[in-house]
Amino acid sequence: MSDQSKRYLSSEEKIAGLKEHGHRLVSQFKREHAKIIIGELSEKPGAGIVLLKRIRTLIRFAVDDLKWIDSDPTTRIKAYKSTEFHTWTDAELQQFEEHWKPGTNQCLAYSLLLYTGQRLSDAHLMAHTDIAGDTIQLVQEKTNQKESDEKLVIPMHPALQREPEPSRL
Repeated sequence: MSDQSKRYLSSEEKIAGLKEHGHRLVSQFKREHAKIIIGELSEKPGAGIVLLKRIRTLIRFAVDDLKWIDSDPTTRIKAYKSTEFHTWTDAELQQFEEHWKPGTNQCLAYSLLLYTGQRLSDAHLMAHTDIAGDTIQLVQEKTNQKESDEKLVIPMHPALQREPEPSRL
C-alpha cells in the first residue's frame, strides 16, 4: 500500500461520521449523512472540501457508471470556505532571514520554498542530485509525471547559490 493510500485511510478513520454512516449501502446514503460527515470537519475547512470531493467522486461513479442510484445526494451541499493563508510581509521575511542565517536547515528550507515556488510536498523531496549546474531539476509529485518525462527546470536563485552547501538539499 502506498504512503498516500495509508495517509488517506488514516485521515478517514479519524472521522466518526464515517464510522457511523460509512457502512451504508449507496442506496441508503442520504444528503443528511453527507452533511453530518462533512460537518465534523467544520474546524478544518480544507479537509472538509477534500472529503466532500472524495465522496462526490464515489457517488457519481455509483450514479453514472454502476447505476446503483438515480441521483447524487451530495448535490447542493456547499463546501466550507477555506480561509486564506497569511502572506508574509517584507518585514516578516526580513525578520526570518535575520534570525536564521545561511547554512541552517531553516534557512535552506525557507530559500527553497521562497525561491523555487514549489509546493512543500515537492520542496521536501528535493535532493542534491536535483542540482544540475545553476538549475534545480525535478519531477513534481502532484502532476503525476513519470521519471522518464521531461523534468521541470528551475534556475537557481542567487540566494540559493549563496547557501554554504547548496548540495546538502
